[in-house]
Amino acid sequence: MRWCPICARPFVSTERFCAVHGLPLVEGHLTAGGRPGELTGHILDYRYRLAGVAGKGGMGVVYEAENLRIGRRCAVKVLHRELHSDPKMRMRLFREVQATSRILHPNVVEILDYGDDEVAGCYLVMEFLDGQSLGQYVREHGRMPLATVCQIAVQLTSALSATHGHGLIHRDLKPSNVRLLPDGRVKVLDFGLVKAYEPHTAEEFMTLSTAGMAFGTPWYMSPEQAMFKPLDPRSDIYSMGALLYELLVGHPPFEGNNPLEVIDAQRKKPVPLPRTLTPPVDITAAAELLLLKALSKDPNDRFQSMAEFMEEVYRVAQAAGVSLHALDLPAAPGGPELRAHPSGAAEAEKDPQAFSIGWTIAVPNTSPDLAELRRLAVERRAGLADRMVASLKQAFPRYRKMDSALLGKAVELLLGTAIDFLADDASPSLPAGLRLIADERAEQQFSLTELVGALWTGFAVCRPVFQEAAGKDLERYAALEDQVDQRILPFLLKMVEYYVSSVHGRLMKLNEALAQRNEELQQLRATLADQVRDATSQLAQATQLKAHVIDSISSGLVLVDRSTRKVLLFNRAMERISGVPGSQILDRPIEEVLTFVEGVPQEEFLEQARMHGQVGLRKLRMRFASGPERAVYVRGDAIVDVDGHPLGMLFILDDVTEREQIIECFSRYVSRDVVDRILRQRAPLRPDGQTCRAVLLSVNIRGFRSLIKELPPTGVVELLTDYIRTVGDAVFHHGGIIDVVVGDGALVYFVPRGDTCLPAVRAAIELHRRLDAVSRERQRTGRPTFEAGIGLHVGEVLVLNVGGERRMVHTVVGEAAQVAQALQEVASGGEILLSAELAKGLGEGLTTEPGPVVAVKGQASPIEALRLVYELEPFDESLALA
Repeated sequence: MRWCPICARPFVSTERFCAVHGLPLVEGHLTAGGRPGELTGHILDYRYRLAGVAGKGGMGVVYEAENLRIGRRCAVKVLHRELHSDPKMRMRLFREVQATSRILHPNVVEILDYGDDEVAGCYLVMEFLDGQSLGQYVREHGRMPLATVCQIAVQLTSALSATHGHGLIHRDLKPSNVRLLPDGRVKVLDFGLVKAYEPHTAEEFMTLSTAGMAFGTPWYMSPEQAMFKPLDPRSDIYSMGALLYELLVGHPPFEGNNPLEVIDAQRKKPVPLPRTLTPPVDITAAAELLLLKALSKDPNDRFQSMAEFMEEVYRVAQAAGVSLHALDLPAAPGGPELRAHPSGAAEAEKDPQAFSIGWTIAVPNTSPDLAELRRLAVERRAGLADRMVASLKQAFPRYRKMDSALLGKAVELLLGTAIDFLADDASPSLPAGLRLIADERAEQQFSLTELVGALWTGFAVCRPVFQEAAGKDLERYAALEDQVDQRILPFLLKMVEYYVSSVHGRLMKLNEALAQRNEELQQLRATLADQVRDATSQLAQATQLKAHVIDSISSGLVLVDRSTRKVLLFNRAMERISGVPGSQILDRPIEEVLTFVEGVPQEEFLEQARMHGQVGLRKLRMRFASGPERAVYVRGDAIVDVDGHPLGMLFILDDVTEREQIIECFSRYVSRDVVDRILRQRAPLRPDGQTCRAVLLSVNIRGFRSLIKELPPTGVVELLTDYIRTVGDAVFHHGGIIDVVVGDGALVYFVPRGDTCLPAVRAAIELHRRLDAVSRERQRTGRPTFEAGIGLHVGEVLVLNVGGERRMVHTVVGEAAQVAQALQEVASGGEILLSAELAKGLGEGLTTEPGPVVAVKGQASPIEALRLVYELEPFDESLALA
């Protein structure tokens, strides 16, 4: 089959020219190698004939193809058919074309064309690359040696440095996007996720988002990319580190059962060192440090540019004795052979694209003058060594401090090695003695200038011997000097290179030791911080518990310091008994406090404390300035420290005043008739119950659950104390009885007197006023405020005294309670809702307006609620908080 190179119309093999364009027909050179695809045999845009599938990705399929017009082999990438209609994916393919075409670099794939075909859709054409991907190579051969990884890393860093130089980041660097070529080069592919990181870069590289598409591959994704933070070239540096880790170890640094686990590990887990794996992977310490720095979680701790990354790769290769020539990898089973071009000028001329780093020094044949120079140097070796030592001590202060004998031995060894390098059969390596001297100078922290200066000084000392060997002939002297330079220069370079490697190795060891020490210090600091945090938390909890216990004691407590005689403790029970806030009492002398109290035998108490160390139990009639006379029991006990020394006196007061107070306290938990029977010791207690008509009042705090989540335990106790106390104060003197309190919900019932329900309504209005005053006071002191909703209903209930003879409790049962609670649940903050039955006989200027329709649990039909209209008069806040 033949085709026209212009219209791609097929012709039989017997025809030679296109009938339309008159051009010679062309034959296809490609066969449908590999597995055929959906578009195999199709001709794109009248030019590109598609053959077999070369690969597949998340965006599309890559076909091996041929340009019929010029006969060039190429690769064509077309979008998956289901993505043809997605404008974002079409834009992503176009963005890959735009980005890759502007990055002209030998290690970046070359883009040749871009178009849109009626059948295939959007496509791009790129150079066809033989070889295999890094991912495929690792799967087939396992991990790579350090030398090979360094050679690959140099090329990759060069390609990405060019990418970053155009203001772009790759964002999807991974082994499957890097191609190994047979000529030893590597190529970076797939710029579909490329993104601009500089503001001046063209808008076509701004971020695109598509539902269901992942931006990058989790196994090579930087932590900031996983957290959708702004990216810069350091994100590619992290991906580069993950790629090199897989090449050296055989798998990525983090693995998991699903991508989410891998992303979480990228963000939080430390990078496992290759030598700690099972089985351990043996690489140099310098290579491990390179991986750790590239894979740092914080971008500021990584290499800050690809140029810096490349420089460190060179250092790692130099420390390991690795030559950064082109790759020489074994061929994959069934794949093309991967080879490297040998270095050298001749081979470079044959293939200018061969990647080769290195240089050689041509060594001339031995001349008679050079042989004479060696003979004279051997004869005068001792004298030359002495002159070298003298010159070093004169030129460099560091050498003056050295022992002359030790310095002389080092110079003799250096001179003898230099003489040996003048021979044709000289060993290319440095002797062990010189390596030892270089290591010693590195430990002594000699600078490179001092080392090179010493070598140059020694070379200069030998110049007179050159003149003698050349017979003082200037031309012979120049020729001899050139030969010596070519012989000695490799020796000097080897010496300098080994010294730099020794210093670098020492710094690596110090850095590793410092890193280990820093890690230990960080662990110690974290441990100490945890201990301090736990101790502080325990101390705070103990302090809160102590304050809570003291305030929960029903007896009044007053603690007086022995030396200053000031009041150190005045708990809440004492505030209730005296009617005086503790803030007005604390830190005042006890003599000053007693001026507010009548009936305390002060002298008698002092005498008892002095004689017996305590005050015996006494019943007193005391009158406080803020209230009526009270009957109390008082006793005092001395408080001592751990050594038994007295610190102060603790007075304990129990209020035994009025029978009515006892009845009121009991009535909050049991019914009044039960209390009356207990006090009068009448007939044995038995459970009973009676049906009566009652007004039910239900109240609770709006948003109570969310409110208490923001408060500490002490704040919750304080809030409920203010709230329950206010409810009790508002309803008790109107004849109300608190039936039940669950959390912030309270149910109160009133027994109507005659046909009027006004006491319950007045109690509701007063309760609203008191709660409003308490909330405003809390707002003034910076504490969380609250609002309450109130519901009222009248109906038949069953009043029960239930339990046993030892303990009987009071409860109300009936549908009326459910109606009141339903009204309260829909009432907003500060709102009072009434049922229609309760609103009939209000009078006294109280009116209602229509309210919401309320559904009641257990009743088939809802009820219509009425909203109580009343004037909220100012309320004395001090009464609300009393």
